[in-house]
Amino acid sequence: MNEVFDLLAKRGLTTGSGIESVIMRKWTIQQILDFNQGLVDKMKRHPVGNPDIASFSFVPNSNISAQTSGYCDVWDCRLERVDRLARFGAMYCDRVYVENYFDKYSGLDERVVRKFENSMRYHYTGDLKLLLGLRPVLESGIVSLITPLNKHLCASCMGKEYPPLSRLVSPQLLLDLERRYLGHVSAELAPIHHGHGGVRYDIDVHTPDDIVPHGFVRLQKDGRMPAWLQAKVPPHGTFLDHGVPLTKSEIRKLGVLKRLLKTAIDDCVFQHLSSRISDLNAKYLTDRSLDSVFLDEISMSDRISGYNALLRNKLLYELPILRNVSLNTILEIRRNEQDTFFVYRSAIDTVVKDYISQGRPLSDRDAQQIYDDIIFPKLCKLNVKVDSIRSSLQKKLVQRVLIVGTVATLGIVSGVLPSTLQAVIAGVGGIQVVKDLVETAATSLETPADIRNDNMYFLWRLTGEQR
Repeated sequence: MNEVFDLLAKRGLTTGSGIESVIMRKWTIQQILDFNQGLVDKMKRHPVGNPDIASFSFVPNSNISAQTSGYCDVWDCRLERVDRLARFGAMYCDRVYVENYFDKYSGLDERVVRKFENSMRYHYTGDLKLLLGLRPVLESGIVSLITPLNKHLCASCMGKEYPPLSRLVSPQLLLDLERRYLGHVSAELAPIHHGHGGVRYDIDVHTPDDIVPHGFVRLQKDGRMPAWLQAKVPPHGTFLDHGVPLTKSEIRKLGVLKRLLKTAIDDCVFQHLSSRISDLNAKYLTDRSLDSVFLDEISMSDRISGYNALLRNKLLYELPILRNVSLNTILEIRRNEQDTFFVYRSAIDTVVKDYISQGRPLSDRDAQQIYDDIIFPKLCKLNVKVDSIRSSLQKKLVQRVLIVGTVATLGIVSGVLPSTLQAVIAGVGGIQVVKDLVETAATSLETPADIRNDNMYFLWRLTGEQR
């Protein structure tokens, strides 16, 4: 990554304010596109995966990696998310593979970009800020930016590129998920002032956080509203101080929830696809319980789904993350005291290798016993070490070092890859891992050992609470 950051330095893009000045105000669109192509050309295209089934290498969903494909593109929010990801990576991971933020700009035509110039400038500015924020973990090799198939591929174009993938998200599956989440969703027509005192009504949707970041999204209605919805809009020019609520049946009729669910699910499938195509053998990192529900639904084994529920419910633990100290300081500690941050990982290795990969049946009591005997003692040791580091850092830095809890649960998801996804990946990559999975699936789909080359689910949530 040295060449990448050298290029940024040459162009005066080494600070957030410098990036804003150049991208938002100085450069033309063509200058931005030309610079981006030079930037992408200098990025390493083929990271090497880790074949160990208990390795801690991850592919995060787009929310965690702060992609612009998510519903929140505010700079500060995106920077906070990648800061948390970087700290998690620096403290606990072998490698984190992040979808390259800059591929989406490659090949764009200046005339096309001009139609959404302000949005493009804002997003590109944010992407460059993320690059600076990730610099320590990028240069250390803990985080890698990846490009599936060495070309642009994203969740929105995935179905067009590989039509069989669209069958993974069937109308019936979306309907079942909609029924599951509808009771937790509300929507309203929200009055918005625009030019010359006019009023328009957008659609505000409130959902659980694992569907949309922050649990809120504002959707502008494209084209003409259907007659039944237009009838709910107040007379022309009327501005209310409150929204016009939609009923549950109207939300279903409008299809808003289905669209939001499909966006999240497409991202989940895309990250799985990216990992397999790139032969990374990385596990899936998510903060959305929706992903777990979806992967259970498409699992080829009821027994595996049972394992998922058991492990998620019982093997819950907390990892400490250091805040308000520099990433470089954390990386220095990692280099000098590797055992400090990796102490609990031998416990995870034990669970994966001795219990899950060997197909041992687990009862609720077994799962609790594993936590009590294997996980919890390691976590106690880890917490003592991290508290000791915090105390020493506070003396050295003359500042209070915060510890934020990361609540995490270990589980296995998705079984062997669904046949549709297997066929697509085998066709575009010819990957040995997929070949092995297909051959094994022919004989024993029910054995958890068959899924060891797929994804160990590591569901983590940052509580934001200080211990």
